[in-house]
Amino acid sequence: MNYYTPSQIRRMEEYLIETLKVPERLLMENAGGASAKLIQEFYPEASRAVILTGPGKNGGDGFVVARHLRSSGWSVQILSAVREGSITGISRENYDLVAKLGIPVLFSQSLSDPEIRTLLTKHEVIVDALLGIGSNGPPRGEIARLISLSRGLPCIVSLDLPSGVDPESGKILSQAIYAEHTLTMIKAKSCLALSPGSDHSGEVTVVDLGFPEVLDLGPVLHSFTEYDGKSLLPSFHGDIHKGDRGGVLIIGGSEIYRGAPVLAARGYLRSGGGLAVLFSEDVCCSACAGSLPETIAVPGFPGASEDTITGTIAMWKNRTDCMVIGPGMGRSKKAGEAFLLALSAWDKKMIVDGDGLYWLREYGTQCARKGDMLITPHEGEAALLLGLEPGEVKSERSASVRKLAEKWGTALLKGRETLVDDGRRTLLVSEGNRVLAVPGSGDVLAGISAFFVSSGLPIPQAAALAAFVHGRAGNRVSGEKGLDGVLASEIADAVPPVIREMRENRVFPFFKQQNRENTDAAR
Repeated sequence: MNYYTPSQIRRMEEYLIETLKVPERLLMENAGGASAKLIQEFYPEASRAVILTGPGKNGGDGFVVARHLRSSGWSVQILSAVREGSITGISRENYDLVAKLGIPVLFSQSLSDPEIRTLLTKHEVIVDALLGIGSNGPPRGEIARLISLSRGLPCIVSLDLPSGVDPESGKILSQAIYAEHTLTMIKAKSCLALSPGSDHSGEVTVVDLGFPEVLDLGPVLHSFTEYDGKSLLPSFHGDIHKGDRGGVLIIGGSEIYRGAPVLAARGYLRSGGGLAVLFSEDVCCSACAGSLPETIAVPGFPGASEDTITGTIAMWKNRTDCMVIGPGMGRSKKAGEAFLLALSAWDKKMIVDGDGLYWLREYGTQCARKGDMLITPHEGEAALLLGLEPGEVKSERSASVRKLAEKWGTALLKGRETLVDDGRRTLLVSEGNRVLAVPGSGDVLAGISAFFVSSGLPIPQAAALAAFVHGRAGNRVSGEKGLDGVLASEIADAVPPVIREMRENRVFPFFKQQNRENTDAAR
């Protein structure tokens, strides 16, 4: 699914109305009629609905929904958050029509909280038509009151977007409707794809208004699906040998964080990688030899001489296709100096993760790269790189990942949903759940990314595919073991069956359920 900004949607509406001369009342009629039909499909056993309406065109859509449900035999009531005199334009036309048809209209100002709550609970379906994409700022007055009184109630269907979700960013400015379904008009809005807005949107359906697509301004987000991933998976011929599977040089680890680079190597090898070389502290190499003997462990980083470090990197550069630098590296002065030295000695594709992101910030322009670099920060690391507070990145994730990409190359921003941006387009990966928020999970993701990068995929697609596989692996493990107590190594070990099933295009019955339990998972 592609996602668009409110300004893009308004331009599409304007084109239909001003250029194609489509009557605005026809657009509202089609939107409301199609929404009513979908509501009946979602709730085939229901027959009673209350429509919450606001002052704008979203409220007008609600009046049309009420009329169509009534004509289908439903019992319908309208609860307006604004007084009759505040309803204007084509919304007023549809209000007058439902009033003439005898559909009851109540005004929330005249009702107490218990009366409103009783009204809401006695209906099987609640339709939220309070605020649309034209809303600005947090809900106020009666609209805020109705949102609050609807909290905890099931079977809420929002028109266009859940009221209270910021149309631009997906932020919740004060409170918002929790919808079971969101019926969005013309195109899906980006605020429905980005948390926390996505947490309030339920299942999103784009409503067909009956007009072919005549103006495409280019989506701001593209949802990366299983079918996208399946088409990108590397294929190998029957007489393959290990050299055909690529190679990765992993630089990282320290006395304290011995396991981080080993988990990266595990993620790489479990994805199908060939040669995995670890350049690290002696203690990390010893740990690797015991837990992952398939990896070549080369001691000496970061304490060896400059010549030894650059010489080692030069030797393995000829046998590997990608470098992962940073997992568990630490923030000692020696580690920072060695980091900069490694970057200067490497001129192929690379992934900067973990502590490498700290040193990327510290050295700034000295290590600025573009097309051949992938950075994989979580929101805290992204904030460090951008000079922001973590909360600012969390509330403006789409803008933040674009800024990272413009500065460093391709950026993979981890979190509730993963965003991958190369400065031109943003890919959205929604796979995964809170099981990914465990120590070492990000290291595994770096290793998976390294495999797809080393296989020759363009870095943005490789990163999105890696995030998808990583999320699916988390879903698979949680489906077997639950959401708590999972180890990062178990996520890595779930990668082979996930890739096999993707190749076979199987259906994963528990994924959707697990995704609904997704919280702010920082991988």
